Amino acid sequence: MNRGRNFFARSVICTGALLSNVSAGMLNVALIDIASEYGRSIDDVQWVITLYLLTITVCLPVMGRLGDLLGKRAVHNAGFLLFTAGALGCALAPGFVSLLWYPASTAAGPWAS
Repeated sequence: MNRGRNFFARSVICTGALLSNVSAGMLNVALIDIASEYGRSIDDVQWVITLYLLTITVCLPVMGRLGDLLGKRAVHNAGFLLFTAGALGCALAPGFVSLLWYPASTAAGPWAS
């Protein structure tokens, strides 16, 4: 692998790790705004973060094994696609129930990276 490709590959992998941490932080900061937007209590809205963290916990070993079986590049690219779809779903979530599940797909994406 030449130097340019190696730098690009590392940059993409580091971006995936950064996206995971940034999205977790954004959810914590936005709790009050989410609660007021959907007319829910903070207790209800905390489920968004709980499902996000549970998904990360479950997906980490699963995605590692899938990477071994299917190839790291394929799983990494699928993870980025999943993260992008989940982020778009979060931005366009029509209701609270859909907002519960879109962050879960966002959480699974970077761990495939």
